[in-house]
Amino acid sequence: MVEECEPTTDPEVMAHNMESQHRYICWRSVKDPGRPLLTRLFGSEKCEEFIEGFLFAGSHELGTKAFLDYFPDYRMEDGSIAKKRSMKGKAYSSRPWDASGKLIL
Repeated sequence: MVEECEPTTDPEVMAHNMESQHRYICWRSVKDPGRPLLTRLFGSEKCEEFIEGFLFAGSHELGTKAFLDYFPDYRMEDGSIAKKRSMKGKAYSSRPWDASGKLIL
């Protein structure tokens, strides 16, 4: 599949691709599911260095937008980023089954 792709030189397509990559990196650098484990293993400072400087490096070079510019639904009243996941785009506001797995629609 990759071999069949043709490189683009269209500035609009390239800008769109860069913006999409930046959005992804912003999301992952803030909402990476490995953050709690890395924090427990190496401490908060080393965890942040690893995530920002290695795993998702480029968030400052690829664009100027911040996480909340891309994902405003995560903004708390005090301006911080919500820790819980958003239900935006989900079919249900809560899980449609009980603790035993029985559907409770």
